[in-house]
Amino acid sequence: MAWLSAGQYFIVQLLVARLWPVPYSFTRNFISDLGNTSCGWSTKHAQLWICSPAHHWMNASFVLLGITTAAGALLLRKQLLPNRLGLLSTAAFVASALGIAMVGLNPENLAGSRHIAGAYLDCYGSVMAIGLFGFSLRQQRRFLGLANFSLISAGFILLISVVFVVNYYFHVGSLLELGLGEGGSEKLNNYPIYLWQISVGLFLLRR
Repeated sequence: MAWLSAGQYFIVQLLVARLWPVPYSFTRNFISDLGNTSCGWSTKHAQLWICSPAHHWMNASFVLLGITTAAGALLLRKQLLPNRLGLLSTAAFVASALGIAMVGLNPENLAGSRHIAGAYLDCYGSVMAIGLFGFSLRQQRRFLGLANFSLISAGFILLISVVFVVNYYFHVGSLLELGLGEGGSEKLNNYPIYLWQISVGLFLLRR
């Protein structure tokens, strides 16, 4: 199952972070900092020093994640998502896959606008895809537990993403960071997408 390989995304982050000469902070640094191709002070957030010697591995991980996200969705199209809602879900998964690949192909320090556009496409494309996945299963009356899990996941990701974006652009305060810091709240927004993928992969593997 292609979606099980999303586990590489988490493993690569841990390995790349360990190679930083100045410790990477999972609460202050963003995921994208791991793919930054230069060393220097960040003017984007909290005046952090960014230096990721293994950035090429992180950016390759983003691209690979895009490929496996799209591949998994296309493989599930006939098996699990044959109806119209399923088609829309598949299209949204492919869009989100394009977004995460754009993140890897356009590191934050080299092509900031395309990098951010890719991140938003990944996030909101995933919210739509997971939500439509859940509605498609409910319409078919199949795997209703998985359907409900998907709808709850989509709602949670959407809520956290809105909170994160509002705080990032308008600096509302640490309250909206939920005690996790800027980097931690970003990860709370991003990680559930791919934990959901892995969960679905494991569920289907047992069928």
